[in-house]
Amino acid sequence: MMSSAQNFQGPWIPGLTENCLQILLLALTEQKILIHSLRPATLTAVAEAVVSLLFPFKWQCPYIPLCPLGLAEVLHAPVPYLIGVDSRFFDLYEPPSDVTCIDLDTNTISNLTTKLLPKRATRILRQTLKQLEELDFYHIESTNSLDRDFKKKKREQHLEQRIQEAFLLFMTTILRGYRDFLVPISKAPTVGATDPNALFQMNAFLRSRDKSYHKFFQLLMKTQMYIRFIEECSFVSDGDHGLTFFDDCIEKISKYDDTPQDVRLVDWESNQNSSERTKIILPPDNIEIVNGDGYTYESFILDPTLLKFSKKSYLQKFIQQNISTAPGSPIARRTKHEIKMAHKLARKCQTHPETWSKYLLATCYSVYFLVLPSMLLKNPGKETRILRNAYDILVKASKLKITCDEFCYRIMMQLCGIHNLPVLAVRLHYLMKRSGVQPNALTYGFYNRHIRMVLNHSPSELI
Repeated sequence: MMSSAQNFQGPWIPGLTENCLQILLLALTEQKILIHSLRPATLTAVAEAVVSLLFPFKWQCPYIPLCPLGLAEVLHAPVPYLIGVDSRFFDLYEPPSDVTCIDLDTNTISNLTTKLLPKRATRILRQTLKQLEELDFYHIESTNSLDRDFKKKKREQHLEQRIQEAFLLFMTTILRGYRDFLVPISKAPTVGATDPNALFQMNAFLRSRDKSYHKFFQLLMKTQMYIRFIEECSFVSDGDHGLTFFDDCIEKISKYDDTPQDVRLVDWESNQNSSERTKIILPPDNIEIVNGDGYTYESFILDPTLLKFSKKSYLQKFIQQNISTAPGSPIARRTKHEIKMAHKLARKCQTHPETWSKYLLATCYSVYFLVLPSMLLKNPGKETRILRNAYDILVKASKLKITCDEFCYRIMMQLCGIHNLPVLAVRLHYLMKRSGVQPNALTYGFYNRHIRMVLNHSPSELI
């Protein structure tokens, strides 16, 4: 998602808030979309922006940002598509009647309507886009500024980020609470076990939405990108980190009954380069040089006494020698959001001795689960007993109301899959729910993948 921010800035944004909303509606419901312009650069940039603003969804239908006129027959395909063509296409062909045409040169859209979109989320998005229009038009740079190009570029980047975050807020608002309707695998797979209706409670999710906009959600849940989204949420995929980020955004707005317009979902400052200053090292002073002579060096002589040699500690040597003993998996690490939440919880707990002691105990549990994979490798034949003891530790922590990091559960999920313990994995998942820990996309995907992998080989494991 973050890689496409530059495409949000373009001539189609200022003054065209309703057009942006209509394009969003067309893309979310997978309609036949035809974008045309006489400017190829604008055409491809807008096409990429349309695909990017769908995050966390991914456009699954035919996508041709700049279609050659010789392939115009593709417009008659009986499937949804997003295609860009040169405006001179209309001098030669007539598009099908069920195609929505978006003219980037005249800023017009055929069949303009946005009534299907959820009102509350649309209102916030519309207000934000209108505010950004004013920001773009009335904030004029001084023409005599020496660094006006840098200021202009920085202003454009800021505008792109605000637009991107506005659409992200819209998506988090309409999909808020979707994880409550995911159906985890808890029994041997059957025919249709990976069907979207088996992985997600479609009807229950629809009932949780405003009745006035059931038609929109019905259209959305029938799209290929929504089905793919449910599959990616249920199993391990390349987009797990993006989905984890999206879950973090939903968690940020979950504390509000009515999503505020000014909520910040992305920490843009931390995503930028930490070093924005240029350090200039001046040449040696030439006061002692006479007659225009310069410095010449035949070799560089270094003083070894000035060099610092860091001695490795015993712990560092041990880690380096045993670096291959633990499975190198990203699930044994905290996500960025988990790190921030841990810091926030630490600051909150340190003000009271009782809560601080519980936090320190939870940290000890985290260290234990970090070394758990290595412990299993060092004790072959005792894996089941060690994992059951680890599960008992989590149960004890839950009874003591100690909040353990989610990656503790992730590590257990992976190890249960590796050592063929699906029953323990299912019990662990139920323990997470009882403890109030909502598994993110990474944890949930590994849980379903390992359960399905084990049960495909031993369907009777959960019977």
